[in-house]
Amino acid sequence: KYTKTSFYTSITDDPRILMREGKDTRRFLDSGAVKAVWVQSPFSELGETLPLAVGMLSSLEGIVAEGNSLIEFLGPDIVIFASDPDGKIKPGAAGVLEISDTVIFGGKLPPGIPESATKFHRDDVEKYLRHIKTVLSADQ
Repeated sequence: KYTKTSFYTSITDDPRILMREGKDTRRFLDSGAVKAVWVQSPFSELGETLPLAVGMLSSLEGIVAEGNSLIEFLGPDIVIFASDPDGKIKPGAAGVLEISDTVIFGGKLPPGIPESATKFHRDDVEKYLRHIKTVLSADQ
């Protein structure tokens, strides 16, 4: 999980922090993630910070990265874009949407989705989870 900050860089895997109520990292761990790290950093320092965070996860079979800013630094194999329930897109997320492999949307389809992207309404949970599992198993 990446959170943009203005003045400092921090990487933590401390369960006392990651398991706090309402944290994204807690949702990841409660959903079955083996490990989680929380990266807080100015965008300009991600090039130095992310290799350290990825190194903390290097023993794992795969990594799920949450945060639009991470895309350009990590060069992921698969990009899954999830819009807000009402279909709104954050200002910096349009570029990520344009390179997405899978799009999960609320309300109506947001503009800018690639033709090749597989699209699912956010209420079709079983369908998009099955699709993601299929994509991940084919990628191995």
